[in-house]
Amino acid sequence: MDGVKWYEKQGPGPELAVSTRVRLARNVQGLPFGERLTREQAESLIGRVEEAARRAAAPFQTVRMDQLAPQQRADLYEKHLISREMMNKSPAALLISQDEARSILVNEEDHLRIQVMSAGEALDKCLEEALRVGALLEESLEFSYDQQLGYLTQCPTNLGAGLRASVMLHLPLLTRTGQIDGVISAASKVGLEIRGLYGEGSRAQGELYQVSNSVTLGFYEQELCEKLKDAAGGIVRQEQALRQAFRQQYPGRLEDRVWRAAGLLRYARRISGQEAEELLSDLRLGVDCGVLAGVAPHKLNQLIYQIKPACLETAAGRPLEPEERDGARADLLRQALREIQEGE
Repeated sequence: MDGVKWYEKQGPGPELAVSTRVRLARNVQGLPFGERLTREQAESLIGRVEEAARRAAAPFQTVRMDQLAPQQRADLYEKHLISREMMNKSPAALLISQDEARSILVNEEDHLRIQVMSAGEALDKCLEEALRVGALLEESLEFSYDQQLGYLTQCPTNLGAGLRASVMLHLPLLTRTGQIDGVISAASKVGLEIRGLYGEGSRAQGELYQVSNSVTLGFYEQELCEKLKDAAGGIVRQEQALRQAFRQQYPGRLEDRVWRAAGLLRYARRISGQEAEELLSDLRLGVDCGVLAGVAPHKLNQLIYQIKPACLETAAGRPLEPEERDGARADLLRQALREIQEGE
């Protein structure tokens, strides 16, 4: 899985939009759902999906969960490629493209989960690609489908389109003013969810939030993505208005906070994961507002994943003690952010 990864690229849309993910849940006709699937059936399904991908000439590499070390599985989870539940499932597999933008999870909650990710706000592009991959697989696999209900899934909330789309947004001012609670409440009333970096039950690390649809039944895939795009756009405008008001009301305060963060990130010799996330949030805010220059937004997107424990251990090629991890994290950040300079 060498080459440039999706999170190393500059994405479209506003700076606040960090990444986009579209996921389609599908189940194979004739096989039991969920825990009723036997081990033999699950093993056979991995082979059938591999064969379907091969026939479609889809360039996927197969990664089996039971052949990975715990740290390697954690690395995939930190990059949003697998769920926490899938880390310990067997037999289960991940079919993944070289740039890690397209993947197929086999034997997770559903038989298949087709996943497409991109930097920035790219809902239309991700949806188009996910549907294309799904259609290619369906040439060899018959999916469970009901004329009235749509695609049948293990969880009732995925019934219908089987679609979960999300946009990750950086919302520091909404968070610090406490207004994010009202935004979350308003979103829940229109069929949307706002959750932390790793979805349900996770905290908003680095003031990053996933905005996603919560229902699929009764909607076409394009409708759901348009609804999400409109909602995300509204949240972005609220955050931008707060940023502008803050700089007008408290001139100099933003610059001071941003440069303090830059100083720590550039010169610290040990730094914890939580502190790094908080400082990178300030740094991202400074770059977006033009206070800082010399670091591209996509470089900050890379760092979201590169500073995680399992990613650091993968880079080191061995398990690291907590102090070693903090040292490796600080080394990485100093190297990545050495070109920071004052904005115009």
